[in-house]
Amino acid sequence: MKFFSIVLSIAVFLSLVPADAGAYTIEDNYWGGTPTHNWSSRDVIGDDDYYDISKMEVSISGNIMTVEVYSSFFDKIGSSKILNDKTNMGDLFISTSGWNPVGTEANHYQTDTMTTTGTTWDYVVTLDNHGQTAGDGYATSGILSLYKIQGSGSIEASGLNGLDPGNWVYRDGQLYRFDPDTGSNALNEGTWAITDISGTIYAKLTFTFDISDLLAQDTSQEWGFHWAMSCGNDVIEGEAPIPNPEPSTFLLTGLGILGAAYLRRKRKQ
Repeated sequence: MKFFSIVLSIAVFLSLVPADAGAYTIEDNYWGGTPTHNWSSRDVIGDDDYYDISKMEVSISGNIMTVEVYSSFFDKIGSSKILNDKTNMGDLFISTSGWNPVGTEANHYQTDTMTTTGTTWDYVVTLDNHGQTAGDGYATSGILSLYKIQGSGSIEASGLNGLDPGNWVYRDGQLYRFDPDTGSNALNEGTWAITDISGTIYAKLTFTFDISDLLAQDTSQEWGFHWAMSCGNDVIEGEAPIPNPEPSTFLLTGLGILGAAYLRRKRKQ
């Protein structure tokens, strides 16, 4: 009986041990839809010092996901130029069924848009503050909410619904922001923050949130991620491996080792 009590205690412990994964880097190799005016041959629309995205890093500790986007935009978000350009931060879009853009890395996926892509963006992490507005200053941290997209709100994209292109320069059809319907409930909440990177023109926007509800479902081992500012001045998209270990695997392994040790001990008696 004592043996089985020990087995049960260790099994419970093993089921509570989180699976940690080091940060996975998504480089900015994605351009996306054709820009207006004379920007079709460039990754960044506008000044690189204000709008360049360099990379995204995705990491998981237990059920907590951290996504960090590195951009010169965050370092300049309080400037008069960003205010005059009326450019705001976007939300983080996630595909749990993999990343399937139109095109190739060689052509920078330049024909991939909200309407042409093969990626199903099924979740979104929304910010409670998307940037400065005239007279209101701007926020560098706040609360975020995780939503399932289907049937719970509407998507804004550059050059499509939600943004009047007018004479503005923009990259066509890039996901920017999600507006949840009134009464829609978030799956989870978390935090976001902008942190300056000393000695560089960059800062990073960090999303931290619980993905228990997503990991409980049958998802791909590769998830897609997308982030852009409001006119798609620069866009980052890509995929990252998502570990999804089964607690039963840990339990069976632990029980097997303990069982073998127990039998070996009994034979010696």
